Amino acid sequence: MKRQYKAALGIGGIVLATALVGLLSFLYFGSQIGVYVIGVGAPLAVVASIGLYVRGVLTRDNTSQGDFVQEAARSAAEAFRDELTTYNRLKAEHDRWDPGELETRARQIADDFGDAGVSVDVAAATISVDSPGRVQEFDKLQADVSAFADDRDESFAAFGRSQIEHARQGARSVDESVLDGDGVPVSTVPDDVPDGAAPEETERVLSKAREEAADVFEDAVDRIESTVDEYDGDAARIESHLETARAAIDDADWDAASAAIDDAQGDAESEVSAAFTADRDSIDKLLSTIDSVDVDRYAADDDLRTFDEARETLSGIDSALASDELDAVGEDVRRAATSVVATLETELETNVEVIRDADVPVGFYTAPPAVATDYEARLREADGLDAFREEWLAAAADLTEAVDAAESKASVADSYGMVEERIADGVRTEGRVTGDDLPVRDATPFLELYAEANDGVEFDSSVPAIAAEGGGESYDVTATAQLATSTGEEHDLTIELSGDGVSERETASTFVATEATFDEVPYGEYTVSASTPTESFADAEATLQVSDNESVELVLEEIGLRERVCGDDTDDVRSQLPTVAPKLEEGFAADEYLTPDSDIPVAAEYVPCLLVLWAEEEGHEATLDDGRVLVYDHDQFRSRLDTITTHNLSDGETMTYDEMRRKFLSVPASDDLIRTTLRELDADVAADETGVSA
Repeated sequence: MKRQYKAALGIGGIVLATALVGLLSFLYFGSQIGVYVIGVGAPLAVVASIGLYVRGVLTRDNTSQGDFVQEAARSAAEAFRDELTTYNRLKAEHDRWDPGELETRARQIADDFGDAGVSVDVAAATISVDSPGRVQEFDKLQADVSAFADDRDESFAAFGRSQIEHARQGARSVDESVLDGDGVPVSTVPDDVPDGAAPEETERVLSKAREEAADVFEDAVDRIESTVDEYDGDAARIESHLETARAAIDDADWDAASAAIDDAQGDAESEVSAAFTADRDSIDKLLSTIDSVDVDRYAADDDLRTFDEARETLSGIDSALASDELDAVGEDVRRAATSVVATLETELETNVEVIRDADVPVGFYTAPPAVATDYEARLREADGLDAFREEWLAAAADLTEAVDAAESKASVADSYGMVEERIADGVRTEGRVTGDDLPVRDATPFLELYAEANDGVEFDSSVPAIAAEGGGESYDVTATAQLATSTGEEHDLTIELSGDGVSERETASTFVATEATFDEVPYGEYTVSASTPTESFADAEATLQVSDNESVELVLEEIGLRERVCGDDTDDVRSQLPTVAPKLEEGFAADEYLTPDSDIPVAAEYVPCLLVLWAEEEGHEATLDDGRVLVYDHDQFRSRLDTITTHNLSDGETMTYDEMRRKFLSVPASDDLIRTTLRELDADVAADETGVSA
């Protein structure tokens, strides 16, 4: 319940109590006293109560207002104290930071706090709240403190950015001048101080930039120091500069560090310049020596690339402080040069092995001393680049000469087996072989080697050529050809012999077989073939090596009707049989035969094959009759011919084939098919070209 409500109820209670007292006084003491109590006592009690209430309210209000002002003063003062603490720490830890007018502003704000009843010690960042004034004064001071903090942070961020850029510029400069751009990478823009950064963020980026710069500067110091140590320079004088540089690096004084490093670099280069130049010249001479010997075709691509990269790198090394880089280039060139010699040794060994494994005459090749020399070991033992260069030149000269000679001999030895056979064949066939007859660029060593290894031939180096005593060889070849089965008819059989420059043939008419003899056939490989125009027999062929009198037999196998008609289409056509079979059955039942002219719903080129496949499945006869496929019932056909010759042809009578087909035969058989079937019947009739006579 609110305070004013409680006061009203209290006053009301006092009035009610006074009225009760007056009523009781009236009842017990009389009307006069009751009137005094009600008329005078009640108003006095009410006035007294109201007075007490008003006094209490005023007292309480004055106390609450004082507490509020005290709290506002303390809050503003503590905020200022915290910002002063940060400000004082930044000044103490970063003596290069110039806060400018911030110091004056801090003291002005402190004075304003003093005027408002709060004591502030700017240097110690302490506060003492004494007798604060109005609340409005502390609202303004709070705003001043906030603006001071913002300006301080911005001032320190600007300082940080300047210091970061200064550190990075110094690091890049030293990296370029001393380390040739190979120093520790320096951070890029994304890690800079952002706008509105707190001091802690600025310090973090600044600290990282200084660490990176210090790494680069320290690498430069180490580079100079190691160069002097390597070339025995005046270390004491140079070390003095380097100590100065180290102290400046620790203090993040990049200008002083750069100046000291420049002094040390200049002194170091003057101290070691002669030795550095000598080392550089040694590498350059080694590269020139490698260029003077034609080893490119024996060197691996990686080794050639190393030489090219070394030349390019060497042309850019102009400072004695690049001794580490110079040493690396020298090691790379030495390693690649040794690899080239190792490759030459391997190449020589490989060629010598080829010659040793080849079937060549003794004395064909004599191994040079280079085969037994370990040049690679000599190079590894060489002390210094100049000694290495001399050893390498001697090794490369010996090995390239030995490899060239062995390579030529190995090429002959490796290919001699194939070429020897070609030469031997030529000598036996023609009695003479020239360089043009061989599939090699230089035939002379092959012909010469063959002549050394074989008696009875002479080598003529002027051509070059090899000639056999008595010329080439020749022999007789007898070939027999026969049909696999007899048809009872004569067939033309052709036997042919063909080969290099030879083509002979003989043809004979025979029922079964024939023989042909080919005289004085030169030595060599030939093809003997036999063929007949009759389509039911396949050609036969054999390859024959004629190295003596030879004979060969060839059999012409009978070709099945399906193979002759279907060829490669058998499977495709067979897949259509289920669909077409009912139509074929219907046609065969009606006509007692089928030919490609029958009404069959299949592409015309596949009908002959379809008829043959269907006849095989159904057990009917299929034949090529007068050049077309005919499917019929052979037993029924024989029976009808037997009936015709027995019952329809009297002695002395003649019936033509056309009349026979027209009157008695349902199958449109050709004259040949009728004659052939009559011979099977062994009928007592005579069948000539036009008809049958009894």
